[in-house]
Amino acid sequence: MRNLPGYGENKGGKPQQLDHCGTRLMKTAFSRFIAIMLLVIPGFTATYGFLAMKNAFFAQFETDGAMQWGKFVLGFILFLAGVAFIAGWVFYRDRKRNYVAPRFKKKRGKRPVRKNNVE
Repeated sequence: MRNLPGYGENKGGKPQQLDHCGTRLMKTAFSRFIAIMLLVIPGFTATYGFLAMKNAFFAQFETDGAMQWGKFVLGFILFLAGVAFIAGWVFYRDRKRNYVAPRFKKKRGKRPVRKNNVE
């Protein structure tokens, strides 16, 4: 094992032990790529849904005047699903980092009072 300068340092400034391939760096980079993809895919879904709704709405002016309701409803569902996923992810992250208003913080239930059952 060897230390690579500038790579894989933890919060204390001490370098992490890496093997000859830099496996820890690969795992970190790959996990960050997966995390980005988990946000990009719902973003594309919401974008496609919005464009489908827009096209369905404006198609009524080009054709015989009929609204393409199937395309509009499918676009609305895709848009709503993508936006809801991203909003939920942001809310979860902000709650974890304590950035939310007090009414959105996790409620802690009161602990039941234990009584000593001495017979």
